[in-house]
Amino acid sequence: MIPSICTDQDIGVGALQGVVFLNTTPGVFLLNASTGVLTTNISMDYRRARGYTVVLLCRDTGGLTNTSSVYVTITPPPNYNPLAFSSDSYVFNVSRTTPPLYIIGQIMATDEIIWSTTLAYSLQSNPYFIIDSLNGTIQTISSFFDYPYSEIVLNATVTDGLFNDTVAVHMVLTPGNLNSPVFTPGERSFDINELSPIGTSVATFQCTDAGNGTNGLISYSITGGNIDGAFQINQLTGVVQVANLLILPQNIASFLYQITIQCSDHGVPIKSNVTLAYFNVYQDNALRNFTSGFIAYVNENANINDTVIAINASFQYPSAYSFINESVPNVFTIDANTGVVRVAAHLDHDTVPVYTMTVVAIWSVDPARNSSALLTIYVRAVNKYRPQCMSIFNPTILDTTAVGSIVLQLSCSDGDTGINGAIVFSLSMNYGVLGINNDTGAIYVSSPLDSISYSVLNLTVLVSDRGSPPLSNSYPIIIFITFTAPVFSNFLNHNGSTQTGITFFTATTTYPNLVTTEHLTYSITSKSPSLIPTPSLTLTPASSLATSSLPTSTTQAPQTMIYIIVGIIAAAVLVVGVPILIMLILMIWRRVKTHKAPGAATSTPVHTSAHSPPPLEDGETTVSIPVYPNDAYIVSNKRISQNSTVYEYVDSHDTRAIELTSFQQETRKDH
Repeated sequence: MIPSICTDQDIGVGALQGVVFLNTTPGVFLLNASTGVLTTNISMDYRRARGYTVVLLCRDTGGLTNTSSVYVTITPPPNYNPLAFSSDSYVFNVSRTTPPLYIIGQIMATDEIIWSTTLAYSLQSNPYFIIDSLNGTIQTISSFFDYPYSEIVLNATVTDGLFNDTVAVHMVLTPGNLNSPVFTPGERSFDINELSPIGTSVATFQCTDAGNGTNGLISYSITGGNIDGAFQINQLTGVVQVANLLILPQNIASFLYQITIQCSDHGVPIKSNVTLAYFNVYQDNALRNFTSGFIAYVNENANINDTVIAINASFQYPSAYSFINESVPNVFTIDANTGVVRVAAHLDHDTVPVYTMTVVAIWSVDPARNSSALLTIYVRAVNKYRPQCMSIFNPTILDTTAVGSIVLQLSCSDGDTGINGAIVFSLSMNYGVLGINNDTGAIYVSSPLDSISYSVLNLTVLVSDRGSPPLSNSYPIIIFITFTAPVFSNFLNHNGSTQTGITFFTATTTYPNLVTTEHLTYSITSKSPSLIPTPSLTLTPASSLATSSLPTSTTQAPQTMIYIIVGIIAAAVLVVGVPILIMLILMIWRRVKTHKAPGAATSTPVHTSAHSPPPLEDGETTVSIPVYPNDAYIVSNKRISQNSTVYEYVDSHDTRAIELTSFQQETRKDH
């Protein structure tokens, strides 16, 4: 009971008149309208609601009103916990060879509180297992093969934000799965009559596994070559049976199914082995009569009135032949006099592949000698449709794409069924670097892509079925190869030394699968004020140091030139006078400004690919020479400083940045 929450200080007119509900959960509370006392109408259950809000309207006799809101909190009983795991403890058997991120099991909890929204799971901190906080799934995160004990016990906790529950989780470590199953020696080639009924056993395969328990338990499966589900294998016994009609198509006397049989153990991780089995299905040509029954074959494209079979009675000169018990009436007719069976309707192997009927031979002279026999007519499929591929596009791949990577998966189908609908893929040209899975149509990288000099590969994929004659379609595909630029991976700073004629830095480039026929082009980019002469800078392959002599100073040649100039000026003053002297000085100054030290690289911009530097501005020079990777380079009269990821040559008036600008391949025309 909740006391009245409405009072009024007026007496007489204006005194409290009564209280009514303005808003509340229906049926939960009762209200005394006169006194305002609130009482419960049902049992309070913490599991149903945490509390209720009640809004009351109070009015007096003078017509004044007021509202009041009351929140009724429901408290749980002592020691009450509505949250509990579904088990007092959990036990999981975990193989010591279980790989990371393997799900070993799930723990679950229930909450009696219906208004609680989300449960959160957690697992005691450990280096081997983690738990999904939302669904309680436990999985591995690292190896515990060498864990010294046979069990790992961890506490798991669940919470709904108000209550918690804890349970022990036992990880029982079982021996690791160290052995793969092995097929026992035996026959792998089998001849099978095309008339073998569904369910006929044709072969048995057996595997052994040295493991114990689930590690040694074997299951069998067919993983490849089973066209149209022609065969099935018993998972426990390894017995292979006919699972579908094996009637051969038109013009095919026999067909070899190459079936991949796999046996797998039940350990963690699962280990498997495979073997190939060869099932040769051949045409049935046995002679039959009224005693054994008749079997006939007809192509599905047979014309009306084409002969299927001639029935010969076991006695001479019967009076008449007829059909009874036809599985599909009026598809075939029989000549009453000659017993010749002919086609009477359109045939479709995919709709009805086999017909049965009973042939009756009547002898009017002696009815006791009348005979009957079962006639079974099989419809041989005709190869009618060409394979069709959908959504073929021209992919672009990097030259660093790993060998074995699938670059394009073809999706193709054939309107025929069985052997006629089985598709085979092939490439007309693979450039020595691509392959195609003949069964699935997956085009993959078979050799490193940087071993070729083409950036565009024009392919033709031939998609053919296995019918006779086979029908096919060809599809042109263009694969574009993007050759990735190499990058510097290492610099060795020269610690600020300005000594000339020594190794200044070594740059090691990273370029996946670099072959010996390729080389890189390195360049030195400098930008100096246009009025200040650019000092010479030499970039030299370290491999050439053993055979070439280095200058002791790159300023020696310019100094020699200055001596010559001074001599010319002195002579000019004595001979020709000042005007000619000024012209001569200007000519010599231009010569000095453009002079290069002997052995210096030519200052020619490199614009050979998309990786080349932008057009040079005034005063900017690119010096480029071809060198091989991992060579050291010689510079002079410069020291190096590192600013962020840019390595610069710095002195009082010049800044030079070293950067990779392009790469070449000697046999490649494009870059």
